[in-house]
Amino acid sequence: MTSWEILGIEPTDNSSIIKKAYAKKLKVHHPEDDPEGYQRLREAFDKVMKQQKVMAGSKMKQSAEEQEVAIEKIAFPEENPEQITDGDFTQPFPFVEVNHLADDFHKKEAMVDEFMSKVEALYHDFPSRIKIDHWVELLNSDVIWNLELKRKLSSRLLDFVVEHHYLPKNIWQLLENSFQWKDEIQVNERAFQEQVSETFFIYYKKQLDDRPGFDYHILLEVEDIDYDSFLRYREEAIDALSTNKMTKAEDCLHKALTIFASDSDLLRIYGDLLFRSNRFEAASQVFSQKLQLNWKDLEARFSLAEILHKTNQLDESIQQCEKILSMESDYLNALILQGKNYFYKGDLNRSREIFKQVQEMEPNDLDVVTYLAKIHGIMYKETSEQRRKNKRPHLRVLQKELVGSSSVSKITIFLGYLIRIRIIMLVVLAIIALNKLGELFELNPILMAMFIPIGLIIGAVQIDSTLPLNVLLWVGLLYIILFFMIKEVIKIHRAVRY
Repeated sequence: MTSWEILGIEPTDNSSIIKKAYAKKLKVHHPEDDPEGYQRLREAFDKVMKQQKVMAGSKMKQSAEEQEVAIEKIAFPEENPEQITDGDFTQPFPFVEVNHLADDFHKKEAMVDEFMSKVEALYHDFPSRIKIDHWVELLNSDVIWNLELKRKLSSRLLDFVVEHHYLPKNIWQLLENSFQWKDEIQVNERAFQEQVSETFFIYYKKQLDDRPGFDYHILLEVEDIDYDSFLRYREEAIDALSTNKMTKAEDCLHKALTIFASDSDLLRIYGDLLFRSNRFEAASQVFSQKLQLNWKDLEARFSLAEILHKTNQLDESIQQCEKILSMESDYLNALILQGKNYFYKGDLNRSREIFKQVQEMEPNDLDVVTYLAKIHGIMYKETSEQRRKNKRPHLRVLQKELVGSSSVSKITIFLGYLIRIRIIMLVVLAIIALNKLGELFELNPILMAMFIPIGLIIGAVQIDSTLPLNVLLWVGLLYIILFFMIKEVIKIHRAVRY
């Protein structure tokens, strides 16, 4: 039986495949349970790794048997004793020393294999896998303090975690502290990528950043599930969401929650996805399920209140907001939503009271100022009898609130509102569109943007070689950007006016 057959793989010069095959067979031939099988496996592994080094860069393709014979002839040539004289040796052949070194080599390799067996056992016992104390104890083994063995362990362990990488972030940080793989990346990023997949390369760097990781300990609440499948679906869902692959993200979230339905983080993400796609009923069910797990989850309760508001279930939304505010009285978003609920119910007094409370907390909140302006405008237009019946504030109070600040203050507030991310983005897009038009025409792009629509309307301009379609598209985009800019400015003006 050839070494390749013992390892159970086809001949290859890929050391990663060889190491993985060896690790797989090691589960069958453990050093303690099957010492003879382990010895054969170890010798086969050593031989093919030696062959791999010898054959590196060679274009010759030999069968597994021919390769082994070639190596054996190089290492141990068939010598004719009659042709050898005493003068052929300058010193005795150190048979004892070779055997001693071989024994020492196999002893060290057995120590590495034993360590990796402990790693595998730890990983496959999920409750132990996620407890950092168990990893600390393992990484304090004597084998780690041997620099020669540590280098071998580093490579073997890296191969293992490439295929078995579902670990909490604190354990990744512990592994990094022990083996400094990040330093290897910085010294020779290309060499590191050759040992691992590109996907794992990106994944590993993410595990060392400052962002909080997912909760693994919640899975201790359930037994007899496919932990790694759940964790794989969870990671794939997050990756898909980060690249706006919504269909794939939803599919992975559904599969993960089918395995384990009590992951609070996944329920939130799934609910948000359904909410953004306007599937309010399904989103409501998900957030309700999340609240069953933790009724004090203010974020889930607010999301449910938002859904109820959007589906015009105002009384139910008010109830959810009241529960939130009973637990956290200054929950700003819940206060604003409550003000909107009362506004659309027609309870302007209650809505005004809430928005004025929010205004004390956030004086320049645009939504709050806009709603107060709407409320005061409606109240001011009512007749004296309507104001008395509806118990409105005195007319002088309304006039004072409608007049508001001085002109200088209004201008200052108006300019402040203009410095918003949405306005800035629209201005940047407008500049990009104008620059593009400037590249396509030598004339002033603003004049071109004004002339082209008029020319199309009166028939003076035709879409042909003189007016390519891409020019028309850029002009159209510019007008869309201007429309949204004007809309934002009007909204700001309406708010500042009061």
